[in-house]
Amino acid sequence: MIITKKTNIYAFLLFLGMLSGSLVSRDKKEINTDDRLSDETTNNFSYYKERRSQLIERIKAVYPDVKNGVIVLFGNFEPDVREFEQERHFDYLTGVKEPGTALLLDLSSGESTLYIPGDMEKRVIWAIVQPVFLEKDPATMLGIDRIVKLESDDERAFEGPFFKDFDYLDLRKRLSEVVQNGGKVFTLNPTINRLVSMQQRCMVDQFCNYVPGLQEHLEDITSILFRMRHIKEERELDCLRKAVAITIKAQKAAAQAIKAGKTEREIRAVIDGTMLMQSRPGFYSIVPSGKDSVILHKSPDDTVLKDGDLVIVDVGAECPCHGYSADLTRTYPVSGKFTDEQREIYIIVLAAQQYIIKYAKPGYCFWDESNPEKSLFHIMRKFFEQYGYGEYFPHGIGHHIGLNVHEDAYQNPETWYAEPLQVGNVIALEPGLYIPEKGFGIRIESNCIVTENGAVCLDDTLPKEPEEIEKLVQKQPE
Repeated sequence: MIITKKTNIYAFLLFLGMLSGSLVSRDKKEINTDDRLSDETTNNFSYYKERRSQLIERIKAVYPDVKNGVIVLFGNFEPDVREFEQERHFDYLTGVKEPGTALLLDLSSGESTLYIPGDMEKRVIWAIVQPVFLEKDPATMLGIDRIVKLESDDERAFEGPFFKDFDYLDLRKRLSEVVQNGGKVFTLNPTINRLVSMQQRCMVDQFCNYVPGLQEHLEDITSILFRMRHIKEERELDCLRKAVAITIKAQKAAAQAIKAGKTEREIRAVIDGTMLMQSRPGFYSIVPSGKDSVILHKSPDDTVLKDGDLVIVDVGAECPCHGYSADLTRTYPVSGKFTDEQREIYIIVLAAQQYIIKYAKPGYCFWDESNPEKSLFHIMRKFFEQYGYGEYFPHGIGHHIGLNVHEDAYQNPETWYAEPLQVGNVIALEPGLYIPEKGFGIRIESNCIVTENGAVCLDDTLPKEPEEIEKLVQKQPE
């Protein structure tokens, strides 16, 4: 019965796939991925000042009785040999890309203080220093009221999240005053998700050791900041469009590189190399093939691609300079042709994505057991169940994207997925079926802007239809 039912819907699903152009809204904005200009190179930091003001107002709304308080956030520290990545909340509020920095905002006056290592002159020997810090008046350009250079007798100070009692004297004094006056210190200090901003949380713990009573005066603002970040400004949408455009180039390069006899590692090299021509990968490239395509996040290895197998390519590039990451997935046949069985499952997954996209709008959420009619996961599971494949959809339907490629999983892992979508969210929608008995998995992932009427796809120029996927694999590299 199940086989007959699937066979009967095959023609309908194929027809539905052909109509995808009329069913799925597409983003029309043209993007030039060669545009390397950024707010940092043009010294435009006004966006970040506005965000800091918005954060202060949001905290005041949540904590109306707090009259004496500060916000303190710490940037990441530079690793020894790996590429530096700024703490994402810190980046969102400052645009500062330098390691070992800290931000202090006074809740009542709005005064902002940026703490930076005092050895910028030495740093230029080893790395490119953010241009604004080489200007005569970086504070004014950054929209910061005061810049304090961190000094220490230890020449290795401010290189990691552990410091001595004579470091950060100005900041320690300010925090001590807040504690003594019964105020609050707002920072990133979640008690539920302990994977958030690890270096930031190390710094908070250190300050608690040196400032008596600080622990009792801390208030976590992780959720407040994530909710701000979930609503994207137009410039953020432009960043994500650029990230998607670069990722599409990498996907197409991967599809044309897929051939029997090559390894997953070789395909990853093509993907990462394409991204590095303009940016860098936002996360490690996922390229499982054959029977391993049922493993959701397998790291590429020396597994050899074989005719008859499928390859899932789940990759994302960052926008140059800004760090916003795309997250796109396609599934390709190694031989350049889907088998009948693979094509049938592929079209079910494609139809599922086209179906769920129209529900990705305000009032719906990613997952809510108590309200399955408004839960994208439950809607998607029900779609797969009617064809006998519900049990083969083992993961969530999607997630927010932005400065973090999973911009929600770092909030409260117990509640984030039940929060309703809002206009201005940018999300990944990624239905998939993984069937060990058949020896393959299939996933299709798009990045979409949430609107009142459903999701608008940013990756419409990357093929999804099975015939187009086959042509892309068969096409010779340019």
